[in-house]
Amino acid sequence: MIKTDNIKDIEKLINNKELFLFDFDGVVAHTERLQWEAYNIVLKRYKIVISKEKWLEYIGTSEQEIYKMIKKDFNVKFDSEEILKERFNVYLKLVREKDIKPFPLFTELFKRYTEPKYYILTSNSKEVVKDMLEYWGIYNRFEQIISVATAGITKKDVLVNTNKYMKVDKSNIIYFEDMDRNLKIANELEITTIGVEHEFNYNQLKNCDIVITGELV
Repeated sequence: MIKTDNIKDIEKLINNKELFLFDFDGVVAHTERLQWEAYNIVLKRYKIVISKEKWLEYIGTSEQEIYKMIKKDFNVKFDSEEILKERFNVYLKLVREKDIKPFPLFTELFKRYTEPKYYILTSNSKEVVKDMLEYWGIYNRFEQIISVATAGITKKDVLVNTNKYMKVDKSNIIYFEDMDRNLKIANELEITTIGVEHEFNYNQLKNCDIVITGELV
């Protein structure tokens, strides 16, 4: 597997693609640690502390599924909708306090490639992602945010049916993702994939055409 921190190394994969599809957390910006921190802040009153090892089990799963896992793992009950709203607010506050910005490589893609359509496919809330993109002043650059958090669909559903959800054939898509299981699905569908490596998935990405590393680790 080739790893790179140089945008020139991915140009051949990107050139002539009609649509750039991005996961959000850990791909557009290094927000996974803040997600983890926000869970621990709102769940502290239940005496729950999610360790890094446990968080790695939860990453990439929808919000509602994570709450089900937490309730089972910690044998606790709480109102998921109430916690969800509180956690989103805490998360957005942390992003602003820590002045989190998109990855430099992501902003460089924006500058160099103006013709492709830009989509986001995320397990995060559509409202939260929209708020983040507006905060960074890049929301209008995206054609659509596809969230599987509450839509009753999975990322696989979207990747299998790209013509339905994005009006673009699989062969014309480049997919940026940080979860190996989602990269594997995309690869099996013959979608060109770029894995984005960071502290929570170091050396775990095996099912992609190339791995972006360096500044992200």
